[in-house]
Amino acid sequence: DSSNSSEKKSKAGKAKGAQAGSSYLDALANDKPAKTPAKMYKPNKDDYAGERFVEFTVDIDPVSLVNRMVSVREQIAEEWVKDLGTLVEANNLILDSYYNNVRAGRDLEEEERGKSSKSEEKDTFEGKDVAAAKEDNDEEADIDADGNSEDLAPFGKEVQSVAYERLSMCMLLDANAFEDKFSSPLRKGNFDLLCLLVTQEAVHRVLREYQTMGEEKEVPLAFLKQFYIDRIDNVFDGNGENGRHDDFVQDLLKASPAIVTTEEGKVGLNDPLRVAKKIIKMREKVATEWRDLMRDIPQQQMELRKAMLEKRIEKSIFGEMNTVEKEPQPTEVIEGGDFE
Repeated sequence: DSSNSSEKKSKAGKAKGAQAGSSYLDALANDKPAKTPAKMYKPNKDDYAGERFVEFTVDIDPVSLVNRMVSVREQIAEEWVKDLGTLVEANNLILDSYYNNVRAGRDLEEEERGKSSKSEEKDTFEGKDVAAAKEDNDEEADIDADGNSEDLAPFGKEVQSVAYERLSMCMLLDANAFEDKFSSPLRKGNFDLLCLLVTQEAVHRVLREYQTMGEEKEVPLAFLKQFYIDRIDNVFDGNGENGRHDDFVQDLLKASPAIVTTEEGKVGLNDPLRVAKKIIKMREKVATEWRDLMRDIPQQQMELRKAMLEKRIEKSIFGEMNTVEKEPQPTEVIEGGDFE
């Protein structure tokens, strides 16, 4: 029953999204043509007094605007079908990369700890007493540790600073390298925005899910809500660098377990890794749903283009009817007066 209800909700959401996407274009197409004043700079060649404004009017044809917007919309939707698939593939690699980095960091720590705590050998070497052999071994161990620490330090810092390998943009570029069509001018920026929106929608859905589960998820709800609020301005709002969605997921994966106090005063221990897994899984679900929506765009475009064609035909027919030449009226010539 729950699966059927969720499917019905998803279908209703798709229909609502498709209707909302076409309603604006329909309203714009039904608008009347208009003329709007505009200004532009033009050098004044007469007196070289600098620049001056030149006013002119621009004819706005709503049907023509809709046709151009539909073309751009269709191209972006076609790209997003592929890009959302790339996002899902990169998203599914996050946890594997995270666990590999954790294991590499632990192995590195154990290796460094083993080198720093070498047991002192008590066997004598050729012609040397126990004390001399021990001194030589300590010196060799110090040299070994110093030399290896310089080589391994950058790797150790990298393991600690990077929670997982960010592959989404690289996978996008690799996928686009073999495409026959040219990409839209802002393909990379659109993809980064898409990843950010998918992440934000996943956070919203997880928060709503935790809220509906009541006391069972009060602690993770309080943690994720505050974690999200603290990063809205820097991650999800305004302009910023690419990869902010990865910054959010990485900060969540690197967060330490902490004692959380809810608004009702309940105190509990929260596991950020479990919350991160939930959001990563929800990102896959959101991206898959949005990908299905983008697949429906060409069919919507076809119906919209058909309506636009009908409007153009109707406009041309009525235009011809209104511009029928009238019979010339005889003019009366008046002799004398100022005209003569």
